[in-house]
Amino acid sequence: MPEELEKHLLSLELEKEGFPGGLFFVEKTESTNTLAADMISKGARAPFLAVAREQTCGRGRLSRRWHSSKGDTLCVSVCVPAPTDSALLSSLTVRCGLEICGELSKTFGAELFLKWPNDIYSKTGRKIGGILSELFCRPRSERIAVVGVGLNCHRPRGIQSYPNEVLSMMETLDGVCGGTRVSINRACALVAKSVLRAASAATPVGTSAKFDKVDWLRGRNINLDVGGRILSGVACGVDDCGRLGISVDSGPPSYYAALEATLRKQP
Repeated sequence: MPEELEKHLLSLELEKEGFPGGLFFVEKTESTNTLAADMISKGARAPFLAVAREQTCGRGRLSRRWHSSKGDTLCVSVCVPAPTDSALLSSLTVRCGLEICGELSKTFGAELFLKWPNDIYSKTGRKIGGILSELFCRPRSERIAVVGVGLNCHRPRGIQSYPNEVLSMMETLDGVCGGTRVSINRACALVAKSVLRAASAATPVGTSAKFDKVDWLRGRNINLDVGGRILSGVACGVDDCGRLGISVDSGPPSYYAALEATLRKQP
C-alpha cells in the first residue's frame, strides 16, 4: 500500500527540509486554499502550511474543479509572505512550478514538464499536478500569497469518482519515476520548501532560461486567450515576468499575462 499522509511523518519531513513555518493539518476540507484563507483571517502568520488528507471541492484556475483521491493526491496550500516587487509577484506561480519540478525530479527521478502557467505535466502531456496562487491582504499592508498545490502522487483507488475526461488526461508522480517509490509526506515537504524559496527570491532574472528546460508548450501551435481576444500562433517560452510568448504569423514573439493557452487543433 502507498504511504499515507500523516501529520507526524510530515512534521519530520518538514523539519528535515528546514521549513520554518507552522502546520495546520486536517482530515477533510473543501479546499486547502479556503482553509488557509480562514487561518489567515484568524491571525495565522506566514509561512505556514494548510494540508488535508481529503479535499472535497478543490479549486483550479478559471473556476475549474480539481479532482483528488484520499490517500493518493497531495492537497496542500503553502502560505508565504507575498513578494513586494511586481515582477516577482507576477512570476510567482511560474517560479513555484519550476522549483517544485526541480525538487521532485531531483528526489524521485521524475521527468516533469510545465504547461504554462500552472500545470505539471508528463512528457506525454498528461497532467500530474496543478498550482493555484491567490493573494490575501491584511491591515498594515501585510500581503500573503497562498499557493495551493494538487499533486497526483499515486494511482487513485477511487477512480469511479473521476470524470472520464479527467482520467484520460491524468498521470501520477509514481508513474513517471521509473519505479522509485514516492513518499507523499516527503513530496509535501519538498513542495513547501520550493514555494518558500520561490517567494523569497531576490530577482526574477533567469526565470525564462529555467523555464525553457521544462516548457511543454514551446514550439507548439496554440490559441492564447488574452482577455477574450484569441491569438493563434506558436508558443515561444516565457519572459522573466512569467508572461507567455507567442509568435503570430512567424513574427517576433510578444509576451502576455493571458488567461489560458490551449493547443490549436490542426485542420
